Amino acid sequence: MILLKLKKKNGTLVEFDGEKIIIAIRKSAERAMYHLTEYEETYVVNEVYSKCKKEIEPIPISEVHKMVEQALRVIAPVVGEAYANYRNYKITFVSMMDNILKYQQEV
Repeated sequence: MILLKLKKKNGTLVEFDGEKIIIAIRKSAERAMYHLTEYEETYVVNEVYSKCKKEIEPIPISEVHKMVEQALRVIAPVVGEAYANYRNYKITFVSMMDNILKYQQEV
């Protein structure tokens, strides 16, 4: 496997780690009450890795999340939906907290 560099939101670079993808998609599968098989997990990691190889490095983590969601929607749509919903929930929650902090600083 070729080492691929990913760029986190804070700008730091990390290496592609399929195990992190598996952990994340297992959590989404649990929320959807679905059991991912080893084949399904491997499929998602391989699909994301293949797409990342075609991109110019470093690849933003946000793009990797989109790739994971797309692969999940092919192999286990209910898990793909759970993954997307959780990502959207986190983005909304962080935005809300940022607004609260900004408001507190203004008062």
